[in-house]
Amino acid sequence: MTKPKSVLITGCSSGIGQTSAELLAQLGHTVYATARSLDSLSALRARIESTSGAISTAQLDVTDQESIEAALSAIRAIGAGLDVVVNNAGYGQFGAIEDVPLDRWRRQFEVNLFGTVAVTQAALPLLRESSDARIVNVSSTVAYVTTPLMGVYNASKYAVRSMSAALRMELRGWGIPVIEVEPGAIASRFRENVEKYAEREHLRTEHYRRAYAAYERGWERLNRAGMTGPAAVARAIQRAVDDKRPRRRYRVTFIGKLLPAIYGLVPERLMDRIMLRSFGVMGTLGRRRREP
Repeated sequence: MTKPKSVLITGCSSGIGQTSAELLAQLGHTVYATARSLDSLSALRARIESTSGAISTAQLDVTDQESIEAALSAIRAIGAGLDVVVNNAGYGQFGAIEDVPLDRWRRQFEVNLFGTVAVTQAALPLLRESSDARIVNVSSTVAYVTTPLMGVYNASKYAVRSMSAALRMELRGWGIPVIEVEPGAIASRFRENVEKYAEREHLRTEHYRRAYAAYERGWERLNRAGMTGPAAVARAIQRAVDDKRPRRRYRVTFIGKLLPAIYGLVPERLMDRIMLRSFGVMGTLGRRRREP
């Protein structure tokens, strides 16, 4: 165990965020677990307190600047400082590019990209006071390889990856590493949240109905085959927090390690086919035409 750190984690209502908060608190870190709803954090707080873990919970909506400032002010008031920010809050917008209205595009980027930036900007004054500060951004394998019918989410994670790379260079002089954790497909409430933001009855065209149904069957096959749980991502986040010399990125699951490694090596036309077949939507999208 390294020296205990003070860690702020966003998106702790379930899945990766909640599991990471529990793990880090049990290992002796002081954890500030945050989510949009305080009610969603009550069970987490009770579990950790029963094991003598150090945790505080706070309401933090990454799309609300006042909420972010209030959470950071509460940390300042406690006086324990801040060593690590884990930008985990996010969700996945489902739907074809043509089908997803622009307001939902904007909402996706408000949460996944702008929310990450807003929390980072607000936290940096505190992080600069730490002797071992670091920023951990939870990204995804789809920051490298795009999947069909999740292009809105994919685009937001590409943006997080690019932003993280720039931030890493800009903070180098202050000795603040910017670390990316990149999971592949994870068995968590992410899929449930994808369903929440799908709202297919509001999608605007009929062209993709067969593809949506096929995509659902593909996800069911993945679930039956057994996907990696959020604990694997929590362990990667813990390593990003604890490693004396953290890597620039920690990749989780076999696919999560394989796809970025072959990115740029496999011809795009072949990669397109692989993605279409992997998600079961080959042949469900429009009329067959000769590819350019």
